[in-house]
Amino acid sequence: LVEVVEVGLASAAGAVRASGLVGYRREPVLAFTAAGIVGAIDVDSGDLVRRGQRLATLRRTGVGANVDEAALARANAERDLARTQELFERGFVSEARLEDARLAVARARDSSVLTAPTDGVVLRRSAEPSQMVAGGTPILVLGETGSGIVVRAPVASADAARIRVGDAAQIRFNGAQREGRVTRVGAKGDDATGAFEVEVEIAAPEGMRSGM
Repeated sequence: LVEVVEVGLASAAGAVRASGLVGYRREPVLAFTAAGIVGAIDVDSGDLVRRGQRLATLRRTGVGANVDEAALARANAERDLARTQELFERGFVSEARLEDARLAVARARDSSVLTAPTDGVVLRRSAEPSQMVAGGTPILVLGETGSGIVVRAPVASADAARIRVGDAAQIRFNGAQREGRVTRVGAKGDDATGAFEVEVEIAAPEGMRSGM
């Protein structure tokens, strides 16, 4: 008898094989803290942004029943802040009281601006101009380019027990092999599957995109 087999790459003895997803190490979800109507969104998925860049604006709906009430609320808050600032400089009020006055001014403003917390790339846009959103509603998802690109893969508990931070890893991506290093092993298994997430940092992530 002659048995025909397909020749392939063999794993090193004791190696753990797993499939995972590419992503930035940090991918924060950006949102407004107050409810309102989205005025403008200046970026779209795939755009590169710089720290402090304006990304979106919001017209807040909770500052007053009409324009006059909103203007009056802002004026009162700003006058209170000026008085509190003067008293603070003279040592009559605490810094906490001053921060409360500043917060009151911020809440009384009828518009908010969403800015980029760091350099990155816009991964997802979840809102459109003129859309009504609640406070905390995701507007954009940002991939922090400075945080690096990693692969996150679930592994069985028995395999997770053998993996250590700093272990070498090989990533096969689109037929090519790249070198990596284990940077994190999950401390708790997934409630549904029991698998532990292992994070591998990629030495040369050129051409890789979040979600691949």
